[in-house]
Amino acid sequence: MRTKHGLVLLTTPLASREPHLDRLILPGPAAHDSGLLSWAGSQQLTPTALTQSPERGAFDVAIEELAGHAGNATAITTAKFIDYPTGQLHLDANAADTRSTWLLFLTAVLAAGAGALPSLPRRAQYFRDRKTRKPELEHMAGKDPS
Repeated sequence: MRTKHGLVLLTTPLASREPHLDRLILPGPAAHDSGLLSWAGSQQLTPTALTQSPERGAFDVAIEELAGHAGNATAITTAKFIDYPTGQLHLDANAADTRSTWLLFLTAVLAAGAGALPSLPRRAQYFRDRKTRKPELEHMAGKDPS
């Protein structure tokens, strides 16, 4: 199936393999399909219905649902990945996406740790040598160590 934006969708039947699903999203009329609903019940899945209207496309509704579940950044990234326009999407403007901030912080901490790692053996050796050299240095300075 090809979308109006040129995206080619390939579907595979659920019976072809045993998938591990944590969500089942049913677009349009599929949300009322008794076969799918009974299968979802047998898999302990709660189906999420995506209802579209003539002025709202199916991808708009799906990406907005993704934003509600995974955050605006994930939804916008997904839309950009499939070259889907994002200007018409109704996303939560008050949603704070702290994931990117935490990932940046974690990257900086890991980079600092990786940069400091090579100097740790030298520092350990320096402190071990400092303890053993102390009397020797006092003797060289003209002081009697006793």
